[in-house]
Amino acid sequence: MRCHLHSSVLPLLLAPLSAQVIGIDSIFTTGWPRSDVFGPVANGFTSVHFYPASRLKVSGVCANSQLLDFAIAPDLGIPSALSGVFRCNSALIQIGHVTVSPPIPGSWNTNLDQPVTAFDPSQGQFSLPWVNNQWASLPGVQAAGFVWDGVRDIGIRISTAGNPSGTFQVRTSGHQWIGTATSTPSSQVPITGSSLSALQVRLTFAPSATCAAVTPVGNGCVDRNAAYYKIFLSPGTFDLGSAPGQERLLIHSRNADGYSVSSGIGGWFQPTGAPLVTNLTGLPLGQNSLSQPINLPFAFPIGTGSTSVVHASANGLLLLGPSPAAFENLPANGNGLVNGLPKMAPMWAKLWPDLNGGAAGVYFDVAPDNQTAYVTWRECSFVGTGAALPNQSLLTFQIALRSNGDFEYRYRVASMAPTATGTILVGWSPGTQPGSPQRLPLPIDVSQPAVQFDLDTANVLPLTLTGSLPELGTTMLFTATNVPAFAPFALLLMANGTGPGVDLGTAGAPSCSIHLSGFLGSAALPVNSGLATFPLTLPSSASIIGSSFGAQSVAFSPHNAMGLQTSNGLLWTIGN
Repeated sequence: MRCHLHSSVLPLLLAPLSAQVIGIDSIFTTGWPRSDVFGPVANGFTSVHFYPASRLKVSGVCANSQLLDFAIAPDLGIPSALSGVFRCNSALIQIGHVTVSPPIPGSWNTNLDQPVTAFDPSQGQFSLPWVNNQWASLPGVQAAGFVWDGVRDIGIRISTAGNPSGTFQVRTSGHQWIGTATSTPSSQVPITGSSLSALQVRLTFAPSATCAAVTPVGNGCVDRNAAYYKIFLSPGTFDLGSAPGQERLLIHSRNADGYSVSSGIGGWFQPTGAPLVTNLTGLPLGQNSLSQPINLPFAFPIGTGSTSVVHASANGLLLLGPSPAAFENLPANGNGLVNGLPKMAPMWAKLWPDLNGGAAGVYFDVAPDNQTAYVTWRECSFVGTGAALPNQSLLTFQIALRSNGDFEYRYRVASMAPTATGTILVGWSPGTQPGSPQRLPLPIDVSQPAVQFDLDTANVLPLTLTGSLPELGTTMLFTATNVPAFAPFALLLMANGTGPGVDLGTAGAPSCSIHLSGFLGSAALPVNSGLATFPLTLPSSASIIGSSFGAQSVAFSPHNAMGLQTSNGLLWTIGN
């Protein structure tokens, strides 16, 4: 049965609060690095980026909001640098409403309605200081005074020309529209939706006094991950190699909650016998090949299950479970790691095990007591995104699997060709787990001298509360997601506002907090498939514009001693 807020609560929520600056952060994914916008194009390069009105509206921006900042995120930059400056002889940055969506090639100038200019060629040299993976604000945006009309899409044109230097890559996504050109209208490329060239940006607006807004406060709990990874962006950055007797170890110790992962030094089993052969040809593992089934002398525990069959991939990966595949050519990224069979990835990359000849190959061995099994990639060659020749690179590493569920990654030699290119992934995932939410792995810097972190047996997503815009005369919908299946209902708490957060760790709920101040009332919401909703009808009276309050969700949980999970808080302001 649904409970409702007492009728006396809503008037208490209508206390005026100053308008909030609303940031729009379009980074939903890691993104793709590109250098087109700020690139070495001597004759000039123009890009036009469009941000849909629907996206702005749902993010809480309303009519008559002024754009204060347009920031981009430099990504990867100059590979050897963490900061720099982009310069060119001249630049033009303009912001305007879009009259035709999508704009017409060759007509970008007329398709931006009376754009304001943030930077003009008459201002001389254009420079943009940046720090890698930090937001960089384009100059002149606030002074330009662009005000959104609340109806049309926004277009931002960036043109650079004249001896560009200091090229860096910007993070891009598929969440906007993008068109590009070199120096002439005839070269303008049609605008494409969800283009991977579109800048990921942070648009910051100063809302008008009548804006409806919803602002998250703090984070929800419980947030646990069963997988981890690190991606080395180039072979030259892979730093886990060592020498015989000084092998670097990543030790995964199984416990009741999952794994405790730590670093160590020294440990090796010298492989014997013949190299493993492929599922397809029966020949030793070559490029992209997968070994025939390997029978472990014990059932290796994984989560609540186990496996006694594994497959070694030529590409530095061990699949835990039977697979009929003839070869392995999965993408070596976070999605590839967490989907499908459980995976041990000591060095997931494009390798060629037998290219170097001699003893090169992948081996399987068992300790004399039958309690430890070893898979060894011995003297393998790195291919990556280029071509490989024999003896240009030499990679020797090993996995040790123990009957109690512990396992180790052991790194001996990692000698790379100076010209090698491509990425390398190190990580672990229990794979697709029924009843456990899928999520990207936990990013961990396994290169640090003393590695120490914990993983859970299964993924747990934090309790999250969202709300639709609280516009006059509408029904605002609160939605709690990731409610544990354990919970028969979730509570929605209402308050006068939000606060800095009261830590519940000492009460038995680590990482959980109360984000409200001035408690007013609550409602019990039935849960359906991890989802709970609450509609709140708002009056139409203009006198309540600018009134704000706080909200937060709480649910029963099996994931901590307190038996509760808390969501993020929400500060919401009634408006148009």
